[in-house]
Amino acid sequence: MEDRATTKVKVINTLTGEITDVLINNVEEAKNLYVELAASATALGKAKDQLRNYLDDFLGEDEKYEFADGKVLRRIQRTSKVYRVESLKKYLDEDQIEVCLKVDTKVADQLIGEMQERGELPPDTLKNIREEADSKSTAPFVELR
Repeated sequence: MEDRATTKVKVINTLTGEITDVLINNVEEAKNLYVELAASATALGKAKDQLRNYLDDFLGEDEKYEFADGKVLRRIQRTSKVYRVESLKKYLDEDQIEVCLKVDTKVADQLIGEMQERGELPPDTLKNIREEADSKSTAPFVELR
């Protein structure tokens, strides 16, 4: 495998509008920059979490605070619906319900493993289920560790 020609990575700070062009001359520089940026992203994520906690404490019992520059800090809560299978059974047949359900493989693995340990299922049950499982691939991506 050979290095490609010099390439440019454009970094735009959306807060300040500052644009930085980073020139990459070879794959070694690209790898080093990738590792540095990944480490920085992790550190920044942890710093954001700490600041989020500080701002949450700052709000106290209040739900909203408006800063002098017009930015608004508010406490929000998102709610999502979880349909009950019993409700779906009133309107859908078994095949239609099966299309709607998604198996949580971690929970299924744990449950089946526990049942195997108690002797409620044959010892090779989990192995058989894994062999019969469908595989779902993500889009190809590059990973550097």
